[in-house]
Amino acid sequence: FLQLIAADEQRTSCFREPATQRIDNMFRLVIALTLVAACLAVHDSHCCSSGDLHTVQDQWNRIWNTPDSGAVKVVFGRAIFSEFLTKEPESKVLFTRVNVDHPESAEFSAHMIRVLTGLDISINLLGDDSALDAELNHLNMQHRAREGVTAHHFKVFAEVLSHTLAQVLSDYDGVAWTACQSRMGTLLKAGL
Repeated sequence: FLQLIAADEQRTSCFREPATQRIDNMFRLVIALTLVAACLAVHDSHCCSSGDLHTVQDQWNRIWNTPDSGAVKVVFGRAIFSEFLTKEPESKVLFTRVNVDHPESAEFSAHMIRVLTGLDISINLLGDDSALDAELNHLNMQHRAREGVTAHHFKVFAEVLSHTLAQVLSDYDGVAWTACQSRMGTLLKAGL
């Protein structure tokens, strides 16, 4: 009796109605697209994991804490700001107070070091969420008080930083940096 039912099911499954086959195909397509979307969402939301933050901190400290770190910091800062201002020339007006027209000046060099020191503090606070959030909120409030600063500027600055780091570090880990920059950037850009 069971063999007859199995044979009947096999026979009828070969002769399904076209509408039923379309529904089955649509269902399979929906399932496949859902799985693809879920995979993309997981990939895009890659968080700054413990491994990522240790990689970022290690790579950053190899640049920031060199034996001749004062000179290295200024050269590194000039490379970043030069590329940033080339990509965003209209943003020069945001830096008039710090003598942006003379990037070799003491005023502009000091400003670059202040910006990168804020980044240094933030990077070294990765893993201490409450302290990092307090630092990022402080930096966010400083930037919100300055007319003309936008979230776009932070996005471009992060891109320039990544590009510069990739030139300086032979083992630059772009995935780790992107994840941790995203973690920091969310609070830095809030309300801008």
